[in-house]
Amino acid sequence: MSTLLIDIIACSYLLYFSNMKEGLSRLFWIILSVGALSYFIGDIVVAYQRLIVKDFYTFVDPSDFFYLLFLVTFAFAFLYEIIYNRD
Repeated sequence: MSTLLIDIIACSYLLYFSNMKEGLSRLFWIILSVGALSYFIGDIVVAYQRLIVKDFYTFVDPSDFFYLLFLVTFAFAFLYEIIYNRD
């Protein structure tokens, strides 16, 4: 349950910073927020499966989609930042 609290804190900070920025850097923070939100959803799915359904032994579960979406969005955000902020 503590991971859900940490995810909420991380998502709220990222959303706060995305609202403070303007222009191209705002899109970077929004993409990071989407990634953190997908990770949070993945943790909710895992918590549901383990605490309510008591399913500990699945090899591939629905939360894996959200964890992979997290990785893709963070990679996309940093590639976006590298490409559009070349000096």
